[in-house]
Amino acid sequence: MRILTILSVLFPVLAGTALFVWRPQDRSIRNRYSIAVVCLNSVFVLGTALCSAVYGPDAVSRGDGKRRFIVAGNPKWERNSVPVRLDSEIGLEKCEKVAVMTHHPYEEFIGVFDYAAVVDVPVPPFRATLIEVCDAAVAGPVLTGCKY
Repeated sequence: MRILTILSVLFPVLAGTALFVWRPQDRSIRNRYSIAVVCLNSVFVLGTALCSAVYGPDAVSRGDGKRRFIVAGNPKWERNSVPVRLDSEIGLEKCEKVAVMTHHPYEEFIGVFDYAAVVDVPVPPFRATLIEVCDAAVAGPVLTGCKY
């Protein structure tokens, strides 16, 4: 165990994350966190470049058919919004309802929409935004009605 702790602190890429330094009584938290890390790491591998005329320069969509993460930016002084089409254009498989959330620069639940709808997601001036688009059946719990 001591070798794993040293490896996880000195070489987090080789050891995964520094989860081995937690106390034994924190095992349930550690297990939930490591499962979430594994799930998200597998989602971020494959990426698709999106149309720069619609989504802005260097916009990318990553994920699998059930959950997509879109990175878009706003290189202007004016507040901008990105029209996100909730269908195969971003790599999302056919489903009944689609949940949309932003995770950067703040977390906000945008809403639940029909498949193939177009949702305008605001992007502040000179900022990038991380947008999560997923099947409503696989969406996790989230706070609504606030930005945090």
